[in-house]
Amino acid sequence: ILAKENLVVTIFLPEAAVPLTQKYPTVYMLGVGPEQAEQIKKLQDSSAQKALLVGVSLGENTSEDSAQIAAFIARELVPYITANYLTIDDPVFRALALAGPDKAPLAAELLKKKDLFARLIFSAPGEKPVSVAGANGQLRSLFIGKRKELLTWQETLEDMSYTYGTNFVTKIAEEAKIEEMLDLDYLFAQVRDVRIRKLTGALFPKAISLQEGGSYLSLKAVLNNGAVFDYIPLSVRMSPPYLAWNAVAGVLSPVSGAEAGQVNLSVSVDNVKFATKIQLKK
Repeated sequence: ILAKENLVVTIFLPEAAVPLTQKYPTVYMLGVGPEQAEQIKKLQDSSAQKALLVGVSLGENTSEDSAQIAAFIARELVPYITANYLTIDDPVFRALALAGPDKAPLAAELLKKKDLFARLIFSAPGEKPVSVAGANGQLRSLFIGKRKELLTWQETLEDMSYTYGTNFVTKIAEEAKIEEMLDLDYLFAQVRDVRIRKLTGALFPKAISLQEGGSYLSLKAVLNNGAVFDYIPLSVRMSPPYLAWNAVAGVLSPVSGAEAGQVNLSVSVDNVKFATKIQLKK
């Protein structure tokens, strides 16, 4: 354990003791300290991909001190870890993990440093995305949170030409702790393994009334390595256009003027397509 003013740094080893026997990826987990040691141990034991985990306990004024914290991590902490532990000194094998919308400015500040982090996990990121312009071109992120906040970040990333699967994935969760949701196997997998292999979906019910009600659509993205994540489409193609898609609620509802009959639905992501049908009844 290291201390830097009001910051406490805890090193969670991927092996029983140092010196380590091989080089490892590194994950800097902001807001995590020795009190999470038990959860971290479970995380390390359950992951096929092993990594050196660096917990950084933060003070209360993270949003105000983001520039200072970023400077400490970039200029002191990362060089210290790189010099004293066997780690892979490459941003593709160095991840940043943090939680809470107040951490967004800190995430943006650190991601600007292209040679520092090319991997990100952000839990409960909030509904006001920060720009990741200037981030490493190989940036890969996992966002965990409520549908509404995931949608806003997804839209921002897609507008910047980032691709679901290759560059980012999402997990819907009402409440998630970093130390319980950190997916090392996704963060450090080969690029070919994180491309979308197929989209699967559940539609309930498959027949709805024109006068009232709606149908809930849930989609899952299955990657080449078998990992499964939530995909929330910003839009759904339909023919004829008799339904409205509420992405935040995940609900399809009849629009004014719709007629009874079958509506074909489809969603495409990176040339992978999901298609289904829904029946409108009088």
